[in-house]
Amino acid sequence: MLLIALAAVSCFFSGDYRAEASGFAIYTHGAKELGMANAVTAHSEGAASNFFNPALLGEIEGNQVEAGTSLIYPGREYTGSASGETVSAESQLYFPSTLFGVYHLNDRCTAGVGVTSPFGLGTSWPDDWEGRYIVTDVEMATFMFNPNIALKVTDRLTVAGGIDMLYADAVFENNMLLIPGFSDAESKFEGDDIAWGYNLGLLFKLTEATSLGMAYRSGMDLHLEGTAEFVLPSGAPTALRAMLPNTGGSATMHLPSQLFVGLACKLKAGWLIEAGAIREEWSRYDNVVFHFDTGLVSVKETKWNNSMAYMLGVKYNITPTDALTVGYLYNEDPIPDDTFDPQITASKKQALSAGWQMYRGNWGVAVSWMYERYDDRIKDNQVDGGSGLTANGTYEQYTHIGALSVTYRF
Repeated sequence: MLLIALAAVSCFFSGDYRAEASGFAIYTHGAKELGMANAVTAHSEGAASNFFNPALLGEIEGNQVEAGTSLIYPGREYTGSASGETVSAESQLYFPSTLFGVYHLNDRCTAGVGVTSPFGLGTSWPDDWEGRYIVTDVEMATFMFNPNIALKVTDRLTVAGGIDMLYADAVFENNMLLIPGFSDAESKFEGDDIAWGYNLGLLFKLTEATSLGMAYRSGMDLHLEGTAEFVLPSGAPTALRAMLPNTGGSATMHLPSQLFVGLACKLKAGWLIEAGAIREEWSRYDNVVFHFDTGLVSVKETKWNNSMAYMLGVKYNITPTDALTVGYLYNEDPIPDDTFDPQITASKKQALSAGWQMYRGNWGVAVSWMYERYDDRIKDNQVDGGSGLTANGTYEQYTHIGALSVTYRF
């Protein structure tokens, strides 16, 4: 019984907090930017440049504030390789929102600030599905406050820097197989933390029509302080209940650094095109370490790989105040086969986007849509939550994203 209990605890505490996007990074930080598939490192679409490249802040016309939100609707299905059964994850909607401000201090120096949700979302599987001992629900919500300063060194070169303050709250839930003949137990860990980082930006104008942009966001370390709770089935032995008390604890995880690069060119007749790339240092996310007040220490090896995303965005100004945008994105998968599990069902993906933006006087409105299609991902490993049920099979996923931003210039 002791070994069963320890295996169950180890299964629960080996969980980590993941969601959908690239790894679990989110880039829905502006409708204008999403409409160009986030190919916006070398030219500015507005105040959201505070996130994508703060060196662009000086290129923004006037002082302005921008508020926006996104509607993210993911769809996920699992087909078991042994059973052939198909299970759908619960349909959920997510609304990560943003707030940005830009203020020109003088001709050379511009200040900006942004509030974003750079990591997060979640996954919810049925309580009775094959992988219930690996995960039933996982959620991670983040909010980042990011002030920046951009300095125009010369007419061609602008540099920028800022501070990132990230608040994170994470919840992980799964079932536990304790003793044959008893119903499953339920386990839940919830914790939060504040982490600090920094970001840098650079803009270099190669010609009047062509610019090169680069931005860097540092990695951050989360030490999530929280509690673990267990709900045992009726009739569970008293000794087993004593082995699984509700307890305090912490979880440590390492968030990736991000490097943005872009090359933009303004063409004749109102056209603009930008090609860009994002490198994410997911190799920092090599494990998740749990320490609990009961003395238990558990380590889950994740061993993720660094990954690249490639974007192409095109903008056409129908009039000086109205524009249409389209974009394409290809994203590599950072999760290796031997550690892949249904907490996150990501794989290589491609995405198409389209958007519309307009200004009337001091006000601007933008709407956009993106469709992400992931390659089918096959799980064929021994990640099973200690239960012997691996949930091996094929995972399919797609995501619809809608975005709205409103800008006011002053």
